[in-house]
Amino acid sequence: YNGSMKNKQHNEPINRDAIAYLRVSRDSQEESGLGLEAQRSQIEAYAASRGPTIVRWYQDVVSGVSTLKDRAGLTSLLDGLEPEMVVLVAKRDRLSRDLNLALWCEKEISRFHCSIESCDGAGNGSSPTDVLLKNLILSFAAYERDLISDRTRSALQELKKTRKLGRPRFALMRTDNTKPTPIPTPLLNE
Repeated sequence: YNGSMKNKQHNEPINRDAIAYLRVSRDSQEESGLGLEAQRSQIEAYAASRGPTIVRWYQDVVSGVSTLKDRAGLTSLLDGLEPEMVVLVAKRDRLSRDLNLALWCEKEISRFHCSIESCDGAGNGSSPTDVLLKNLILSFAAYERDLISDRTRSALQELKKTRKLGRPRFALMRTDNTKPTPIPTPLLNE
């Protein structure tokens, strides 16, 4: 926490260097470009309207509950912090959906007299109301992650009742003197 940032108005220009962080949960989001490109566009628009100069970009393609050791982008971001920088994220849940990790990251970033700005504006600032809103957002992100996990677990249990889950088994067969050819298990019974 930097006393000079306390109670700043949410629309004041930011005249500091910024680093941006992007995160998507699945490879399919990265490959389609929808998740990363949407976040990048939001951050670029926010920076253009508020004034920070983005000097570096970091990204991860990992679940929001992954540990810090599984996040090369976030680790590099934290290692590259310089005093008075601002960290830009499209939304706070991009930082993490794990409440403890998100709060730890917030603390580490503030230790360098830096701040996190969410492009949706939610929880930006350091007034008591801003801190409360920030903590609520992080708590709801963790809650939403738990709901998604419960729904997925329930759906998989329902599927198990009607079919076998997992990768199909393969057997190897030689059709000539070349290397073995994999054959799916259902074909073995024919």
